[in-house]
Amino acid sequence: MIVEAALLFHVAAFLCDTPQTAILFEDMISAQRNEALAADDLARQAGRQVCGYYAGQAAVGSQTRVIFHGVVYLLTEYVFDEDHRTAVGAQRVFDAGGGGSARDL
Repeated sequence: MIVEAALLFHVAAFLCDTPQTAILFEDMISAQRNEALAADDLARQAGRQVCGYYAGQAAVGSQTRVIFHGVVYLLTEYVFDEDHRTAVGAQRVFDAGGGGSARDL
């Protein structure tokens, strides 16, 4: 995928390698956990590093909304310009169980 320079923006965030791990990571964060500790816990469970801190110029490859256990997540796939690697971030946008935040729809 060739990324247009006009579509690039700076990303500095914890991201994961798959949508599934991004959702698990977001669930751990929403339970008032530290991002670094959540990434370490997921790595321990998976037996390898699956989430980490990414920084660099990237473009949005795709965005999807998924519902998992009554929670709506916005999944964003980022494509980094330097090496064309991809990473996924999840954002909790609505919790039908009442555990939502001011960002709810």
